[in-house]
Amino acid sequence: MSDQQSEAARQRRQRAEEKARQLKATDLQGLSPDEVQQLFHELQVHQIELEMQNEELRRTQLLLKSEESLQHQNNLFITLLNNLPIGVFMVEAPSGRPLVVNDAAVQLLGRGIIPHASRQNLAEVYKAFKQKDHQPYPPEEMPILLGMKGIKSHVDDMVIERPDGSEILLEIIGSPVKDDQGKIWASLVNFSDITARKEAENQLKETKNLLTLFIQNSPIYAYIKDVNSSDSRVVMASENFQEMIGIPGSKMTGKTMQELFPPDIAAKIFADDKAVVSANKILLLEEEFNDHSYHSIKFPIIQGEKTLLAGYTIDITERKRFEEELYRAKLAADAANTAKSHFLTNMSHEIRTPINGVVGLIELLLGTELTREQREYAELVKLSGKNLVELISNILDLSKIEAHKIELEEVCFNLNKEMNGIMALFALRAGKKGLELKTEIEQDVPLLLKGDAGRLRQIITNLVSNAIKFTEKGSVTLHISKDQENDQQTTLRFQVHDTGIGIAAEKLEEIFQPFTQADSTTTRRYGGTGLGLTIVRQIAELMGGTVGVVSQESVATTFWFTAVFVTPVERRSAPRDVSLAREGIKSPFPPITALPNNRVLVAEDDFTNQLMTKAIMEKFGYQVDVANNGAEALSLLEKTDYALVLMDCMMPILNGFEATAVIRDPTSAVRNHALPVIALTANAFKEDRARCLAAGMDDYLAKPIDVTNVLAMLEKWAGFSMPAEKRR
Repeated sequence: MSDQQSEAARQRRQRAEEKARQLKATDLQGLSPDEVQQLFHELQVHQIELEMQNEELRRTQLLLKSEESLQHQNNLFITLLNNLPIGVFMVEAPSGRPLVVNDAAVQLLGRGIIPHASRQNLAEVYKAFKQKDHQPYPPEEMPILLGMKGIKSHVDDMVIERPDGSEILLEIIGSPVKDDQGKIWASLVNFSDITARKEAENQLKETKNLLTLFIQNSPIYAYIKDVNSSDSRVVMASENFQEMIGIPGSKMTGKTMQELFPPDIAAKIFADDKAVVSANKILLLEEEFNDHSYHSIKFPIIQGEKTLLAGYTIDITERKRFEEELYRAKLAADAANTAKSHFLTNMSHEIRTPINGVVGLIELLLGTELTREQREYAELVKLSGKNLVELISNILDLSKIEAHKIELEEVCFNLNKEMNGIMALFALRAGKKGLELKTEIEQDVPLLLKGDAGRLRQIITNLVSNAIKFTEKGSVTLHISKDQENDQQTTLRFQVHDTGIGIAAEKLEEIFQPFTQADSTTTRRYGGTGLGLTIVRQIAELMGGTVGVVSQESVATTFWFTAVFVTPVERRSAPRDVSLAREGIKSPFPPITALPNNRVLVAEDDFTNQLMTKAIMEKFGYQVDVANNGAEALSLLEKTDYALVLMDCMMPILNGFEATAVIRDPTSAVRNHALPVIALTANAFKEDRARCLAAGMDDYLAKPIDVTNVLAMLEKWAGFSMPAEKRR
């Protein structure tokens, strides 16, 4: 409502109020008709004025309500505008004067819009740059200015510099604003920060490019398929996969397996694809195609409600070829190892055979009347022969261990008995040097164990032998303690301590290496090859343990090792501290009278061994026949009854294994097919013994034969026995 309208309404209201006061004070009875008519006219006029005033008030009230509604709508618009996440900016056309700017626009730009911005300085206000070259954004390309020209626009390459120096990348949509007559009166733009989105898009694009390059240039053939109930169709395939198939990629996409492969191959591929998708599982397989070998992996991938199949294939033709070459090389290496083992076995036999004769004849010589000097020489020859046999055994042991051909036995044994037996063997040597030899077993050590007692004896024998060899005075002590124990196993620690020459600290690290000794002069002075400790280490590791040494040069040395044994339920006690008395030198063999039914056959091709074995056995009263080979042995067995046969394994014409097979054959002409056959062989391993038993032989004697062992074998299998006082 205008001020003039308000003033007119106020005056009419005053006149009406004045007229009402006059009427109230007027005596209507005293009025003349003219005066009454005049008054009635005035009342009509007054009524009209009041009605006009009421109409005016009603219009005023409606206008006020309209203004309030408009203000409310304006407030809602402003609130909505300022809560938009995108910037909104509208300028008047053609002046460029800002009309609308929301809060998001101010925040994105980092500044308020200059009130006096105009068409001419909008580019300066924005400080906009081209993203590509960072040159000022051309005004004629800016969406706000294009809108003034009636042009709609959409750009995503405008970089805005903010007051703090930071820059953001904007996506802008511009459009002209027109009135009812189609005249452009404003330009409107909305914009948003797409810096992070563009970086993510660029990163994704770069990753996609790298992935594409990786797939295209890698030896992996990748693909994706759509598998349904009737076919398996290619959705995507890498270029090298297309090359492998021999079909260009543009012609491969959308093709089914039946269209790409021969029927039999297509059916197999489809069955595999369907199994992967149906069971939602990963499938690994090797395939042959176009004379190449491939390793393939297929797996399902979920795409919305649909399951696709993805896979990749690697050409393993070269790997297969390498594996085949490696396998052939392994076969060649195994053959070489076998040849080496056969060579060592044969060499062992060839060397042990004459050594057997030498040692046996020396045993016979020592059984005769000799002067003191002659006996000393004979003892030295015997010792040299045994050292040579030990060297051969060590070399063969090392070869077998390195070829992983040694298997450990698991038999029950009494630890105390085994240790006493070992130490008894060294009592004479220790006594000659004036050394004290002791065995100490701690109280908590279980004596009944299960394991390879033979290999344990081998380790202990080696360590005690070395200790005695390198100790001139003092003592050698075997100490046994318990390291660990549970319900099933016991780990024992064995220590061999001596007061000998010791080992220099710098030599301790290499003392367990093959053919290594602490000092090169020790070989000349004490003998030995440096193989013993290597074998000790390897056997201890086979038995689940470790080895070590602690030494002080010229003072003492302690070699130790651990080994794991099965602990039987039964456990027994035994004396814990056993000192072995020094023994004097005993006379070799007492005389013995002949026993009845004591004819034995010795099958041996070496003349010296024939002479030696026959002489030893006849010296103890046995009747001996000799055969030069297996064929002669069979001929004698067809004519004569024997109590036992000592059968050499390696003989010409017919070897011991072949001869034994004939003896055990019930159709052969041999008189006694159950005759005890004892193998005589230079092959000294557990597997050699097993081979002899498998061939039908009853027992086994390793060369060089020991007189005591031969007599014990005869007593065991032929029933020969001698009074205890006449045994050696």
